Amino acid sequence: MRAQVLLLAVGALGLATSQTVHYDATRYYKHQNDNGQQQVQADVGDPGTRGFKNPAQDLNPKTRADTQRTGGAMATLAEALMMTGTDGFTAVTLENNPSSVVPAADIGRGVVGSDTGSQAWYFMAPSDRFSGDLSAAYNGKLSLTLVHAETPSMGKVTNYPDVVLEAKCGHSLQLFGFAAKGGDLSVMLNEDAGWVDSRTKKAPSALDVLGVLSHLSAVKIRGGYYAAAESTRISSVKIVSGKKWYPCCTIDGTVDICQKMPSSYYNPDGLKFYCEGHMYRPVKVTR
Repeated sequence: MRAQVLLLAVGALGLATSQTVHYDATRYYKHQNDNGQQQVQADVGDPGTRGFKNPAQDLNPKTRADTQRTGGAMATLAEALMMTGTDGFTAVTLENNPSSVVPAADIGRGVVGSDTGSQAWYFMAPSDRFSGDLSAAYNGKLSLTLVHAETPSMGKVTNYPDVVLEAKCGHSLQLFGFAAKGGDLSVMLNEDAGWVDSRTKKAPSALDVLGVLSHLSAVKIRGGYYAAAESTRISSVKIVSGKKWYPCCTIDGTVDICQKMPSSYYNPDGLKFYCEGHMYRPVKVTR
């Protein structure tokens, strides 16, 4: 952290006020003092702050260069190739009720499901790989191959999400208009990729995406697109990592996002982003 400090005398108290402009270790944006106000140097607050509030409390987590979309090692976090069996995939409805569709292995080509009705059903990925804390997938990608093996000649695609990422706290991120044509598909796992928050019907924030990925309960890929007979095949479903962001504590006891790995003071073991994202509401106990 680079800083230029101008010390001003404060009366008979013998204290000094720091008028500081600095760059954080965790953010790109330049800001002034701890929250834009003068601070008495003797009152440094939490020892881990070195006299400044954790910048995550006061700054917008949307950083310059749009969180460096192309950064990261792109390591595989979850994968299902589905070349010799169903690989744990099942079929459910959008509401997670059992579907009448029974996925079957199409040896060497993937997993196939067929229906003759109008129900929008989904391939549900196996929870042993596609659930839990996948926050490292933020700014990474979900990729898959989807083939419409059979479609009705006069059919029209129904209006349901093509991909659903469900959070353990009940809501989901949904992606529309993604797989109607099929092919080798991929989508970024961030707030700018077209995802819709099921609670607001709007684009999620960075913390909303991180919340779902940190508490992922299910990944569902649409198999039923038409209100008529059809057959859909998927294969090579994969989630890869992006540039990693870290949950970090602020001095008011909430969790925000940091670009670099904070010290254990701000990032204790087990700390996660809030499942509810920006809609998290802390519970305060008083007596």
